[in-house]
Amino acid sequence: MPLIAQYIRHLKMVKRFSAHTLEAYKRDLEDIFQGDFTYDTFDASDLESWVTTKRTEENLTPSTLNRKLSALRGYYSWLKSEHDFDNPKIRTFKNIKAPDTQLHAASLSTLENFIQGIKEHAHKDSWRDSRNITIVALLYGTGLRVSELQALTWKDVQSNTILVKDGKGGKERHIPLLPKIENILSSWKNQTPHTQSTSPLFPAKEGNSDALTTRRIQKIFKETCIRNGIHEELTPHTMRHSFATHLLQNGANIREVQELLGHSNLATTQKYLSADLDYLRNLHNQSHPLESADSKVKKMIPAKVHK
Repeated sequence: MPLIAQYIRHLKMVKRFSAHTLEAYKRDLEDIFQGDFTYDTFDASDLESWVTTKRTEENLTPSTLNRKLSALRGYYSWLKSEHDFDNPKIRTFKNIKAPDTQLHAASLSTLENFIQGIKEHAHKDSWRDSRNITIVALLYGTGLRVSELQALTWKDVQSNTILVKDGKGGKERHIPLLPKIENILSSWKNQTPHTQSTSPLFPAKEGNSDALTTRRIQKIFKETCIRNGIHEELTPHTMRHSFATHLLQNGANIREVQELLGHSNLATTQKYLSADLDYLRNLHNQSHPLESADSKVKKMIPAKVHK
Protein backbone atom coordinates (compact mmCIF):
# COMPACT_ATOMS: atom_id res chain seq x y z
CA MET A 1 0.00 0.00 0.00
CA PRO A 2 1.45 3.44 -0.94
CA LEU A 3 2.67 5.49 2.01
CA ILE A 4 0.09 8.26 1.61
CA ALA A 5 -2.68 5.65 1.63
CA GLN A 6 -1.15 4.14 4.78
CA TYR A 7 -1.09 7.57 6.42
CA ILE A 8 -4.73 8.26 5.54
CA ARG A 9 -5.65 4.86 6.98
CA HIS A 10 -3.75 5.80 10.17
CA LEU A 11 -5.74 9.05 10.43
CA LYS A 12 -8.97 7.12 10.00
CA MET A 13 -8.28 4.26 12.40
CA VAL A 14 -6.18 5.96 15.08
CA LYS A 15 -7.01 9.66 14.92
CA ARG A 16 -10.67 9.01 14.01
CA PHE A 17 -10.74 11.86 11.50
CA SER A 18 -13.99 12.44 9.64
CA ALA A 19 -14.44 11.29 6.04
CA HIS A 20 -14.50 14.93 4.93
CA THR A 21 -11.14 15.63 6.63
CA LEU A 22 -9.57 12.43 5.31
CA GLU A 23 -10.49 13.32 1.74
CA ALA A 24 -9.06 16.83 2.18
CA TYR A 25 -5.75 15.47 3.56
CA LYS A 26 -5.46 12.95 0.73
CA ARG A 27 -6.17 15.62 -1.89
CA ASP A 28 -3.69 18.06 -0.34
CA LEU A 29 -0.86 15.53 -0.13
CA GLU A 30 -1.42 14.38 -3.70
CA ASP A 31 -1.35 18.03 -4.79
CA ILE A 32 2.06 18.50 -3.16
CA PHE A 33 3.65 15.26 -4.38
CA GLN A 34 2.92 15.67 -8.06
CA GLY A 35 5.28 14.48 -10.78
CA ASP A 36 8.45 12.74 -9.68
CA PHE A 37 8.43 13.99 -6.09
CA THR A 38 8.41 11.47 -3.26
CA TYR A 39 8.67 11.99 0.48
CA ASP A 40 12.46 11.30 0.45
CA THR A 41 13.30 13.49 -2.57
CA PHE A 42 11.13 16.45 -1.56
CA ASP A 43 13.12 19.05 0.41
CA ALA A 44 12.56 22.47 1.97
CA SER A 45 13.54 24.37 -1.20
CA ASP A 46 10.99 22.35 -3.20
CA LEU A 47 8.36 23.20 -0.60
CA GLU A 48 9.20 26.92 -0.74
CA SER A 49 8.91 26.85 -4.55
CA TRP A 50 5.59 25.03 -4.30
CA VAL A 51 4.23 27.63 -1.85
CA THR A 52 5.38 30.50 -4.10
CA THR A 53 3.72 28.94 -7.15
CA LYS A 54 0.47 28.36 -5.30
CA ARG A 55 0.38 31.95 -4.03
CA THR A 56 1.41 33.77 -7.21
CA GLU A 57 0.01 31.61 -10.01
CA GLU A 58 -3.01 29.95 -8.41
CA ASN A 59 -3.82 32.74 -5.92
CA LEU A 60 -4.39 30.34 -3.03
CA THR A 61 -5.22 32.09 0.22
CA PRO A 62 -2.99 31.72 3.30
CA SER A 63 -5.71 29.72 5.05
CA THR A 64 -5.89 27.21 2.19
CA LEU A 65 -2.11 26.91 2.01
CA ASN A 66 -1.85 26.48 5.77
CA ARG A 67 -4.37 23.65 5.65
CA LYS A 68 -2.20 21.90 3.07
CA LEU A 69 0.95 22.57 5.10
CA SER A 70 -0.73 21.10 8.17
CA ALA A 71 -1.42 17.90 6.24
CA LEU A 72 2.21 17.81 5.08
CA ARG A 73 3.66 18.35 8.56
CA GLY A 74 1.41 15.62 9.94
CA TYR A 75 2.56 13.25 7.20
CA TYR A 76 6.24 13.85 7.96
CA SER A 77 5.67 13.45 11.70
CA TRP A 78 4.05 10.10 10.95
CA LEU A 79 6.98 9.13 8.66
CA LYS A 80 9.36 9.89 11.52
CA SER A 81 7.49 7.83 14.09
CA GLU A 82 6.44 4.91 11.88
CA HIS A 83 9.18 4.68 9.24
CA ASP A 84 12.17 6.29 10.97
CA PHE A 85 12.46 8.93 8.23
CA ASP A 86 12.88 12.53 9.30
CA ASN A 87 13.06 15.83 7.49
CA PRO A 88 12.87 18.41 10.29
CA LYS A 89 12.86 21.40 7.93
CA ILE A 90 9.59 20.20 6.39
CA ARG A 91 8.17 18.80 9.62
CA THR A 92 8.57 22.23 11.29
CA PHE A 93 7.84 24.41 8.24
CA LYS A 94 5.92 27.46 9.48
CA ASN A 95 2.48 28.54 8.38
CA ILE A 96 1.96 31.40 5.98
CA LYS A 97 1.04 34.50 7.96
CA ALA A 98 -2.49 35.54 7.09
CA PRO A 99 -3.69 39.14 7.27
CA ASP A 100 -5.98 39.92 10.18
CA THR A 101 -9.59 39.59 9.11
CA GLN A 102 -12.61 41.05 10.84
CA LEU A 103 -15.20 38.48 11.81
CA HIS A 104 -18.49 39.37 10.20
CA ALA A 105 -21.91 38.87 11.73
CA ALA A 106 -25.05 39.65 9.75
CA SER A 107 -27.65 41.98 11.18
CA LEU A 108 -31.07 40.59 12.03
CA SER A 109 -32.63 42.72 9.30
CA THR A 110 -30.24 41.26 6.71
CA LEU A 111 -31.13 37.73 7.80
CA GLU A 112 -34.82 38.56 7.56
CA ASN A 113 -34.37 40.01 4.06
CA PHE A 114 -32.39 36.95 3.01
CA ILE A 115 -35.08 34.48 4.10
CA GLN A 116 -37.86 36.70 2.75
CA GLY A 117 -36.01 36.81 -0.56
CA ILE A 118 -36.12 33.02 -0.81
CA LYS A 119 -39.87 33.08 -0.14
CA GLU A 120 -40.65 35.89 -2.58
CA HIS A 121 -38.69 34.31 -5.42
CA ALA A 122 -39.96 30.83 -4.67
CA HIS A 123 -39.83 28.51 -7.63
CA LYS A 124 -42.55 26.11 -8.61
CA ASP A 125 -40.34 23.63 -6.81
CA SER A 126 -41.47 24.56 -3.28
CA TRP A 127 -39.58 21.53 -1.93
CA ARG A 128 -36.28 23.15 -2.84
CA ASP A 129 -37.21 26.50 -1.31
CA SER A 130 -38.32 24.82 1.93
CA ARG A 131 -35.02 22.97 1.99
CA ASN A 132 -33.04 26.18 1.52
CA ILE A 133 -34.94 28.06 4.24
CA THR A 134 -34.40 25.13 6.62
CA ILE A 135 -30.66 25.19 5.85
CA VAL A 136 -30.43 28.91 6.67
CA ALA A 137 -32.46 28.52 9.86
CA LEU A 138 -30.45 25.53 11.07
CA LEU A 139 -27.08 27.18 10.39
CA TYR A 140 -28.12 30.34 12.25
CA GLY A 141 -29.92 28.48 15.03
CA THR A 142 -27.08 26.05 15.82
CA GLY A 143 -23.80 27.59 14.65
CA LEU A 144 -22.92 24.48 12.65
CA ARG A 145 -20.02 24.50 10.22
CA VAL A 146 -21.26 23.97 6.66
CA SER A 147 -19.34 20.66 6.44
CA GLU A 148 -21.09 19.50 9.63
CA LEU A 149 -24.50 20.44 8.28
CA GLN A 150 -23.80 18.74 4.95
CA ALA A 151 -22.94 15.47 6.73
CA LEU A 152 -26.12 15.32 8.87
CA THR A 153 -28.57 12.44 8.54
CA TRP A 154 -31.98 12.09 10.15
CA LYS A 155 -30.63 9.83 12.90
CA ASP A 156 -28.50 12.80 14.04
CA VAL A 157 -31.69 14.76 14.81
CA GLN A 158 -32.34 13.54 18.34
CA SER A 159 -34.68 14.62 21.11
CA ASN A 160 -34.22 18.40 21.32
CA THR A 161 -30.65 18.18 19.99
CA ILE A 162 -28.48 17.75 16.92
CA LEU A 163 -25.63 15.26 17.23
CA VAL A 164 -22.50 16.30 15.37
CA LYS A 165 -20.39 13.16 14.98
CA ASP A 166 -17.68 14.33 12.60
CA GLY A 167 -16.82 17.74 13.96
CA LYS A 168 -13.45 19.39 13.46
CA GLY A 169 -10.78 17.15 14.95
CA GLY A 170 -13.18 14.20 15.00
CA LYS A 171 -14.98 15.39 18.14
CA GLU A 172 -18.65 14.70 18.90
CA ARG A 173 -20.94 17.28 20.44
CA HIS A 174 -24.65 17.76 21.10
CA ILE A 175 -26.22 21.08 20.10
CA PRO A 176 -29.57 21.92 21.70
CA LEU A 177 -32.36 22.86 19.31
CA LEU A 178 -34.52 25.90 19.86
CA PRO A 179 -38.27 25.09 19.74
CA LYS A 180 -38.57 27.21 16.59
CA ILE A 181 -35.81 25.22 14.88
CA GLU A 182 -37.45 21.96 15.99
CA ASN A 183 -40.70 23.10 14.35
CA ILE A 184 -38.91 24.04 11.13
CA LEU A 185 -37.17 20.65 11.01
CA SER A 186 -40.45 18.85 11.73
CA SER A 187 -42.13 20.73 8.90
CA TRP A 188 -39.23 19.91 6.59
CA LYS A 189 -39.45 16.23 7.47
CA ASN A 190 -43.10 16.23 6.40
CA GLN A 191 -42.15 17.68 2.99
CA THR A 192 -39.20 15.53 1.96
CA PRO A 193 -39.52 11.89 0.90
CA HIS A 194 -36.08 10.99 2.25
CA THR A 195 -36.60 10.46 5.97
CA GLN A 196 -34.89 7.14 6.67
CA SER A 197 -32.44 7.26 9.57
CA THR A 198 -29.44 7.16 7.21
CA SER A 199 -30.90 9.61 4.66
CA PRO A 200 -29.12 12.97 4.37
CA LEU A 201 -30.98 15.80 6.05
CA PHE A 202 -30.60 17.89 2.92
CA PRO A 203 -30.69 15.94 -0.38
CA ALA A 204 -29.54 17.54 -3.61
CA LYS A 205 -32.85 16.79 -5.36
CA GLU A 206 -36.31 15.71 -4.30
CA GLY A 207 -36.02 12.47 -6.26
CA ASN A 208 -32.40 11.82 -5.32
CA SER A 209 -31.10 10.72 -1.92
CA ASP A 210 -27.57 12.09 -2.48
CA ALA A 211 -26.62 14.83 -0.02
CA LEU A 212 -26.08 18.42 -1.10
CA THR A 213 -22.40 19.26 -1.42
CA THR A 214 -20.85 22.04 0.66
CA ARG A 215 -20.02 23.88 -2.57
CA ARG A 216 -23.69 23.80 -3.60
CA ILE A 217 -24.82 25.10 -0.20
CA GLN A 218 -22.37 28.00 -0.54
CA LYS A 219 -23.71 28.68 -4.04
CA ILE A 220 -27.29 28.82 -2.72
CA PHE A 221 -26.26 31.68 -0.43
CA LYS A 222 -24.44 33.54 -3.18
CA GLU A 223 -27.30 33.20 -5.68
CA THR A 224 -29.87 34.36 -3.12
CA CYS A 225 -27.81 37.46 -2.25
CA ILE A 226 -27.40 38.42 -5.91
CA ARG A 227 -31.08 37.81 -6.70
CA ASN A 228 -32.25 40.00 -3.80
CA GLY A 229 -29.73 42.81 -4.12
CA ILE A 230 -28.06 42.01 -0.78
CA HIS A 231 -24.62 43.59 -1.04
CA GLU A 232 -23.50 42.45 2.40
CA GLU A 233 -21.48 39.24 2.14
CA LEU A 234 -23.63 36.41 3.42
CA THR A 235 -22.24 32.88 3.48
CA PRO A 236 -22.85 29.71 5.50
CA HIS A 237 -19.90 30.74 7.68
CA THR A 238 -21.53 34.14 8.26
CA MET A 239 -24.38 32.23 9.90
CA ARG A 240 -21.88 30.68 12.31
CA HIS A 241 -20.36 34.08 13.10
CA SER A 242 -23.85 35.54 13.58
CA PHE A 243 -24.88 32.69 15.89
CA ALA A 244 -21.86 33.25 18.16
CA THR A 245 -21.89 37.05 18.09
CA HIS A 246 -25.62 37.38 18.78
CA LEU A 247 -25.41 34.89 21.67
CA LEU A 248 -22.57 36.84 23.26
CA GLN A 249 -24.35 40.15 22.69
CA ASN A 250 -27.35 38.79 24.55
CA GLY A 251 -25.38 37.70 27.59
CA ALA A 252 -24.36 34.10 26.85
CA ASN A 253 -21.34 32.75 28.71
CA ILE A 254 -18.30 32.57 26.45
CA ARG A 255 -17.41 29.05 27.58
CA GLU A 256 -20.91 27.85 26.73
CA VAL A 257 -20.57 29.40 23.28
CA GLN A 258 -17.19 27.70 22.93
CA GLU A 259 -18.86 24.34 23.63
CA LEU A 260 -21.66 24.98 21.15
CA LEU A 261 -19.21 25.95 18.41
CA GLY A 262 -16.91 22.99 19.07
CA HIS A 263 -13.83 25.17 19.58
CA SER A 264 -10.90 23.45 21.28
CA ASN A 265 -9.28 26.76 22.17
CA LEU A 266 -11.12 29.51 24.04
CA ALA A 267 -9.01 32.10 22.21
CA THR A 268 -10.80 31.16 18.98
CA THR A 269 -14.17 31.93 20.58
CA GLN A 270 -12.88 35.16 22.10
CA LYS A 271 -12.45 36.60 18.61
CA TYR A 272 -16.22 37.00 18.50
CA LEU A 273 -16.04 39.41 21.42
CA SER A 274 -14.20 41.90 19.24
CA ALA A 275 -16.21 41.24 16.10
CA ASP A 276 -18.66 44.11 16.66
CA LEU A 277 -16.80 47.17 17.91
CA ASP A 278 -19.85 49.47 17.67
CA TYR A 279 -21.88 47.11 19.83
CA LEU A 280 -19.11 46.86 22.42
CA ARG A 281 -18.69 50.66 22.44
CA ASN A 282 -22.41 51.20 23.09
CA LEU A 283 -22.43 48.49 25.76
CA HIS A 284 -19.46 50.15 27.45
CA ASN A 285 -21.14 53.55 27.40
CA GLN A 286 -24.41 52.19 28.79
CA SER A 287 -22.94 49.95 31.46
CA HIS A 288 -19.99 51.80 32.98
CA PRO A 289 -20.74 53.75 36.22
CA LEU A 290 -19.10 56.85 34.77
CA GLU A 291 -21.97 57.09 32.28
CA SER A 292 -24.81 56.24 34.66
CA ALA A 293 -27.06 59.22 35.37
CA ASP A 294 -27.42 58.47 39.10
CA SER A 295 -23.85 57.28 39.62
CA LYS A 296 -22.05 58.83 42.59
CA VAL A 297 -18.75 58.17 40.86
CA LYS A 298 -19.85 60.24 37.87
CA LYS A 299 -20.78 63.17 40.13
CA MET A 300 -17.43 62.99 41.93
CA ILE A 301 -15.40 63.30 38.72
CA PRO A 302 -15.73 66.65 36.91
CA ALA A 303 -16.62 66.60 33.23
CA LYS A 304 -13.71 68.92 32.51
CA VAL A 305 -10.40 69.03 34.25
CA HIS A 306 -9.05 72.57 34.55
CA LYS A 307 -5.32 73.02 34.31
